[in-house]
Amino acid sequence: MGITTKKGDKGFTYLLSGKKVHKSSNIISVFYSIDKLISYLAVCSFYIPSLSKELEELEKELYKVFSYIAKEQDVER
Repeated sequence: MGITTKKGDKGFTYLLSGKKVHKSSNIISVFYSIDKLISYLAVCSFYIPSLSKELEELEKELYKVFSYIAKEQDVER
């Protein structure tokens, strides 16, 4: 059973900065790409344990990039 507020998001979401952006905006595409890359790195880490430490460090750096972008006030330049 899902939880709904019956308000809908009308295709928009908010960044950590509070800025309202359309879900089809470039910034959301960037978030999706970074998230997908992080997921692939986790899979690689599972299948190539000898690289797991390096891949984990790369994941951490990507999370920092993700966070930096999310906090930007004017990301749609």
